[in-house]
Amino acid sequence: MVDVDYKVYTTSDKLNNLGWQPRKLEETLTDSVEYFERPGLLQDADGEPSCRLPYFYRVNAEE
Repeated sequence: MVDVDYKVYTTSDKLNNLGWQPRKLEETLTDSVEYFERPGLLQDADGEPSCRLPYFYRVNAEE
């Protein structure tokens, strides 16, 4: 991390010029859930809903 005395502004103009479009929130969330379902991260061995994410990620969510 470098501390500088000037502000750096970033834009997505280059991406937009290449035809990039942001995804809808619903599409992003749906794809995320499907991604975690495939390896079984959202259910236990019996198929019951569960959270098998590493402890580090669960700590903040439980607070």
